[in-house]
Order: sequence, then C-alpha cells, then structure tokens
Amino acid sequence: MGLMQSFLLLDNMDKEKKNKVINFKNFIKSKKNNKNFNNNNNIVKNTNDDLLINEERKGNLKEKGQNNINSETKRLSNKSKRILIISAISIILIIILILVIVYLANENAREFMDKYLFGKNISEENAEVIEMENENGTRVVGNGKLLGVLENNILKQYNVNAKMESELNVEINNPISDYKDRYLVIGQKGGNKAYLIKDSKILWEKELEGNISQVSVNKNGYTSITLTGAYRTMVDVYDAGGNKLTRIYLANTIAVDTSISSDNKYLAFAEISTSSTSTKSNIKILSIDKAKQENTEAIIYTYEVPDSALAINVNYIDNGKLVCMFDSSVQVIENNTPKTIMDLKEDKNISFAGIDLYDSTFKAIEESSGLFSANTKVEIININNEKKNVYTVKSVAKSVKTNGNVIALNLGTEIEFIDTNGWLIKRYNSSSEVKDIILCDGLAGIIYKDKIELISL
Repeated sequence: MGLMQSFLLLDNMDKEKKNKVINFKNFIKSKKNNKNFNNNNNIVKNTNDDLLINEERKGNLKEKGQNNINSETKRLSNKSKRILIISAISIILIIILILVIVYLANENAREFMDKYLFGKNISEENAEVIEMENENGTRVVGNGKLLGVLENNILKQYNVNAKMESELNVEINNPISDYKDRYLVIGQKGGNKAYLIKDSKILWEKELEGNISQVSVNKNGYTSITLTGAYRTMVDVYDAGGNKLTRIYLANTIAVDTSISSDNKYLAFAEISTSSTSTKSNIKILSIDKAKQENTEAIIYTYEVPDSALAINVNYIDNGKLVCMFDSSVQVIENNTPKTIMDLKEDKNISFAGIDLYDSTFKAIEESSGLFSANTKVEIININNEKKNVYTVKSVAKSVKTNGNVIALNLGTEIEFIDTNGWLIKRYNSSSEVKDIILCDGLAGIIYKDKIELISL
C-alpha cells in the first residue's frame, strides 16, 4: 500500500511538471504571438503614416503646382496688360504725330482742326458784353488782366467775365495811357493831370507843369511822362511811389517816345531835331542814378541815326536790349551797338509794323491773291535769335493791335489773334463791323458803337 501510494505520488508530480512545462510553452507562444501582433500593428501604423505623408506630399505638390500655374498665369496677364498699354500709347503717339504733320503741312486741314478739334473759332454768342450808353464820351483802356471803361471821370474796370472789379475817380476825359504787368499810367492828353494805378488802386495822382504828350511805364511802376511847353520839351521820371527821380530838358528836339528798362536803371528816348529844315533823329540812353546827381552827365549813350531815318518808337525788353523802330528799319541796341533786324523799305506794300511785344517785332505786308482780292502776310522776327515766323490771312487787315505775345488782325467783321510764333490763338467772327480792339493780358475787348464784347485769349 505504501509502495502504491509512492508511485501514484510520483505520477502526480510528473503530471504537474508536464503541466508547468506546457503552461510555460503556451506562455512563451502567447508572448511571441503578442509581439507579432504588436509588430503587425506597428507595421500597419507605419504604413498608414507613410500613406498620409505621401498624400500630404501629393497635396503639397499639387498646391505648389497650382500656385506655379496661377503665378505664371498672373505673369502672362501682367505682361499682356503691359503690351496693351504700350501698344495703346504707341498708337496714340502715332496719331498725334500724324495730326501734327498734317496740321503743319496742310492749310485746309489746319483750318478744319482749328475750328472743329481745337475750338479756336468763336463768335458773338461766346462773348461777354458791356453796354455803352454814350459812344462819344466813352474811352476804353487796357490794364493788365482788366479792361477799363472811362466815362464822366469814372474809370470802371472789368474782368474777362464782364464783372466790374473796381470803380475809380479820375479827372480825365481824353486819356493817353500805357500799361505793363499790373501798372497803368493814364494822363489827360494835352492836359496836366496824371495817375498811376496798380490793379484796382490809385497809387498816386499829379498835376504837372506842362501839357502831357506821351506816357510810359515799366513792369515795376516806374513812369516817364513827356511834357510840352511854350519853348521846350521835358521828360519827368517817377518811381512807383510817385517820387520824382529826374527831369530832362530838351531845348531843340522833341521826344517822340520813351521807355524805362525793367531793372529801373535806364531811360531811353527817341528824339527828333526841330532846329533845321531837315529832320534828324537820335536815340539816347540816360542813367537814372546819374541823373539824380548834380553836375553829372547822365546821358551814357547817343545813337545818331543815319540816312535821315525818322525815329518812331523805342521799347526795352526784359533782357536789357533796346528795340528801336524807324520808318525804314527796326534796330536793336545792345552794349551800345545798333543792329538792323528788320528792313521796312524793301517792300512798298507794308501796311503795319510794330515793336510793342515781349521779345519780337513784326510787319504786315499786303499781297495780291487775285484780280480783286489780297492777302495779308505777317512776318514776325524774334529779337533774341532773329528767327522769322510767317502767318498769312486771306483778307486785308484794316488795323493791327499788339500786346505781350499777341498780334490782333482786324479784318472788318473778323479778327484773327495770333502769337509771335505765327500760330492762330483764336478767330473771332462778328455780324457787324468792328470799330476797335483793346488787348489786355489774356483778354481782348472788341469795341462797337454801342457795346464792348470781351473774349478770353
């Protein structure tokens, strides 16, 4: 019995060991399976991550490609716009160039473009009107950008819109006047009353010793007034404040015109000798500073005009050159040396000439254009470079007025305003005969018997 139990005990022990071995093997196998599972999971996870990265990369590549496409499209679009802009500008420039060439070369095309493209043709409907109640008692004068109407010792000044800017009391009924820039000197012709006006204000008024025959003013308000007496001629010079700077006495000559330089240093005057049967002209330049000193010779230059030429006008331009007009020529004096720049005797059909411009002189020549028709050719010469410009109008000029760089040709019922470069500024058409023209700065007054029409230039 004890031996049998011993064998049974051993047998149970062997079974337990086997079970433990089996369990250990199963445990090991389970561990391996778990590791493989985890490995598989990691592989799947890694695979999924790789797929996501690849998808993200594909998305980025796609987005980058789309951006590149958009950028290239935008670049091509901007390039196309630039090409279109350059092409448009080129076409516009070509059209302008063609128009300029046609305008310069073809007279009919020029007239057409002046009328319909540039609007240079104007008529009475485009003008502002000032009514005149008394034709015989009304005088019109220019004053810078204003036009003055003098009646009953009242000077009313109007702008280009016919609006009255000022009303001044002046004891003048037969005016002689001159203006430069913002200054107007006005005197009683043959009388002794004179005024200097700046814009719309009277700076000074004077009663002078003698009868006023001529007045002149420069752009700074310096004024010269020529007076005639019983035995001699005098020229008074005043500054803008009305202070008398000097008086010149002419014993045997008369002064026909005067001009003060723009730097206020010199007075030039044209004189004609009256001491003999023959006419003799001189141009003299006086130093104003020296004239203010006693016992000092103030005349610094005298030009004895040859060939008995008759002096008519003198005019200082801004650079100090003195322009002199004679009945036979226009000459310029610079550094005390005269030089002829325009001949007035070579053509017998010269109808008008003048030097009262900024830097030019002109002459108007009547030329036959048919059996019963004629043209007026205007030759304009620049004082500084002597360049000549020509303008021709298909009619005969009845009168000519000048101011600044504007020449107005009165053709009767039509006025052509041209500049000193020979180009049309405006063409004015009227239904009735024009009596006179007054030129101001940027403004023209067309004078009729009972009204004044104002146009902008």
